[in-house]
Amino acid sequence: MSLKTQTQTYNFIGILDIYGFECFDTNGFEQFCINYANEKLQQQFNQHMFSLEQIEYEKEGIDWTYVKFADNQPCITLIEKHLGIISILNEESQFPKATPTTLVTKLDQRNGRHPYFEVTQFHDHGFSLKHYPGKVEYDTSYFLEKNRNTSYSEYMKILNNCQNKFIRALFRNKREEEKSVASTPQKIIPLP
Repeated sequence: MSLKTQTQTYNFIGILDIYGFECFDTNGFEQFCINYANEKLQQQFNQHMFSLEQIEYEKEGIDWTYVKFADNQPCITLIEKHLGIISILNEESQFPKATPTTLVTKLDQRNGRHPYFEVTQFHDHGFSLKHYPGKVEYDTSYFLEKNRNTSYSEYMKILNNCQNKFIRALFRNKREEEKSVASTPQKIIPLP
């Protein structure tokens, strides 16, 4: 209902422009997140453009030359699995005394034998990942700090106080809703 409009709608094609794969002299938390997103996009592309299409060609008996493509699932699994990079990063972020070095130590303990992971000597707290386009070395100096980032609540506060009624309604503060429910008189039903 909030998104319904009274104006005429048109069909359109939207283009999403995202950061491409990144590999700099120093790669931090942002590059890790961007490269992870690109791994997922590449996997979607591979699945739909190569894998599923070639299965369809086989079903239809179309004569074509098989296109070989690299499967990036091992890298994605390393990032997403239980006790993988994200899991350990989230776990370490819960400990106030965790450091970039303790993060890399735990990553190495759990994933040191994975062929896509390697501890590097980047200030004693680096690791590298073998992504689909190549190997990237990450500096974990600010991984924990940025993963603990509390800006979400700041953004919600800004959106809750927005002058635009529509935007404010979309991001209504949950606490206001809870207060409203709590202040509403409740009918007490006696037990039999």
